[in-house]
Amino acid sequence: DIYNYLNVEMTEVNANYTKITTEVGTWETLTEDADLKKSIDETLIPIVNDSLEKLKEINPSTEEIKAIKDTYVKVMEAYKAGFEALSEGCATHEEETINAGTKKLEEALTLLEKYNKALEKVA
Repeated sequence: DIYNYLNVEMTEVNANYTKITTEVGTWETLTEDADLKKSIDETLIPIVNDSLEKLKEINPSTEEIKAIKDTYVKVMEAYKAGFEALSEGCATHEEETINAGTKKLEEALTLLEKYNKALEKVA
């Protein structure tokens, strides 16, 4: 189940994660809020939504892998909430909204660490 999950079912989702990290890496060069908002709205949120759709189609056969997959779903949901809040913050310039978005992205990274540790344990 773990082999199928990692090497078959998650390949496109993992490729999407690489796209997310690559896009976020371009933020260092952005100087305008409008450019950051465009990156989030036109690139990141669609990638996260695609990952969430693909994750719905993955049905591991063991409870252990189901739990790991559920953690990854939470990672993507946290990314989505964080990106949406940052996008809104770019438009409104409300510090509270931007902070909430940043906090959600930090939550996503914490969940991703938990996901990776669970995978290592099973592997």
